[in-house]
Amino acid sequence: MKKIVVLLLLLQIALSTFAGSYDSVIHLTTAQMQYDEKTRQENSIMVNFLPANETYLAVKKNIVENDIRSFSLEKYSWNGTLQANASFDAITPVTDAAGEGLVRNIIIKQTPGGDIFLVADVFDMPANLTSSREDDPYYIDFNVLVVKMNSTLNTQWAWVMGGNSMESVRDIAVDTEGNLYVFGLTTSYNFPTTTNAFQPLPGNFDWRFREDFFLSKFTVNGSLSWSTFVGGISSDLPIGMVLANDTLIISGYTESRNFPVGVNDQLWKNDWIFNLVMTEFSLDGELLHTNFVFQESFLAGSPNSWFSAGGLELLDDGSFVVAADVYVAGMEKYESVDNLYSYNISRSYPFDYEEPFLRMVVRINASFSPVWVTGFVRSGEDKVYYNHMQNIVQVNDSVAVTMYEPRYNASYVALLDVNNGTVMRMGNTTAAIVETVEHEGKLYVVGVSGTTGIIGELKAIPVPQKTYPEPHTTVEPPASQTNSTEEHVNTTSTVTITVSSAGPASQGSPSTPVTSSSTPISFSFLLMPAVLVLRRIKKDSD
Repeated sequence: MKKIVVLLLLLQIALSTFAGSYDSVIHLTTAQMQYDEKTRQENSIMVNFLPANETYLAVKKNIVENDIRSFSLEKYSWNGTLQANASFDAITPVTDAAGEGLVRNIIIKQTPGGDIFLVADVFDMPANLTSSREDDPYYIDFNVLVVKMNSTLNTQWAWVMGGNSMESVRDIAVDTEGNLYVFGLTTSYNFPTTTNAFQPLPGNFDWRFREDFFLSKFTVNGSLSWSTFVGGISSDLPIGMVLANDTLIISGYTESRNFPVGVNDQLWKNDWIFNLVMTEFSLDGELLHTNFVFQESFLAGSPNSWFSAGGLELLDDGSFVVAADVYVAGMEKYESVDNLYSYNISRSYPFDYEEPFLRMVVRINASFSPVWVTGFVRSGEDKVYYNHMQNIVQVNDSVAVTMYEPRYNASYVALLDVNNGTVMRMGNTTAAIVETVEHEGKLYVVGVSGTTGIIGELKAIPVPQKTYPEPHTTVEPPASQTNSTEEHVNTTSTVTITVSSAGPASQGSPSTPVTSSSTPISFSFLLMPAVLVLRRIKKDSD
């Protein structure tokens, strides 16, 4: 009899624990956003947009017979007149489900003098470029292409950086003198470093754990000023970089107990548990300070780490915001998340996670400590191995987070209150948004609709409805998230939306922060099997 009582108590505890895991999730139903197309290019994918006062730069991948055959950098006046064009040809063609081709993560920045840097992941050197370095890397996987052009897009110099494995750029920065800083991921043991490198060798020569940050500085003339590994004995996965107060701030995940730290910093104390890390370097390549953001980390890892998106943004007040996809070390760890949302991409409630999956947004103060954490969740069955969290950018008193759902041909943009991380507005679109860009208080979306590359100015983002569906019911994606190629191809210059009944988007009023819990989970269907088991135990004991 004592066994029965103990088992009943354990069952009650287990049921209450699982039920409580989901109480904090706020479910959102969103409507489509409205944007006006500024640029529309057939048979292309727009991947980058850099606005200036009188001109803007746009990067597009060119599609020929469903393959990415080349990519182009184009310069336009604000009225849409093409002023200059640079094409990078003969990229090895490939058809893949993500539509990437063998060129990824293209990033552009402009120097104070008007020159332009283009950095990208490439599988081989474009045929119409000549490398400025004497020894080309091994072309067995992705390497990092670095190109400098003048204001008329004529190439001044080009590098391809790489080693015996794979490299991927995450972010670039340009200082006031026009020097370039490149931050990314390397899995090569012989990635090119310099004699003055802070860390000339990888954190681990074992290929299974050889994932390190790299950080490199190029002078205005194309010489490599310094280049270094940044990493420890386990996996180190970069997110983004910003230039702040004449120092470089890099962010990423690490599970290395010996991740590099400053003189007065403490090492990360746990193996095999990821933590969000913020590290500060001088412009001369000296490590100044490292801080592990979460003292008791709830992160179990980072999915799709080699080509993941997300990013790091410097806010106006000197603080930071980080966005990326992560795995979480158990559902109970969601207690560490201040604002937890799901949205109508998910097909069922409650969530049945294979591994808890979180799209995490963290605001971090100037001392590298967390201010708030906001997460977006979805069920394990909906996971796909492509980029999800695209980028994050500040716009006025909000931060705009862009997420992409390739399984449903849908993208989402959420506006979060910069003070507390709550969702004020959130909308979707059938276009695949690669990034969202802020310019003079306005937001622009960059991506592709079908096979048409687009750059559009966001006009309205709806206020999402809060919904509380019954447990274990099926929730189908809205019509805007169905796999309809025809809908993509027939996109007009102005996308019309139906704003949710929570309030018209044009009014500009944010939604009221939600504090109520979602519908509790019912586990009553487990009681009958439990009773049968207990009766069998009692019978055996008799």
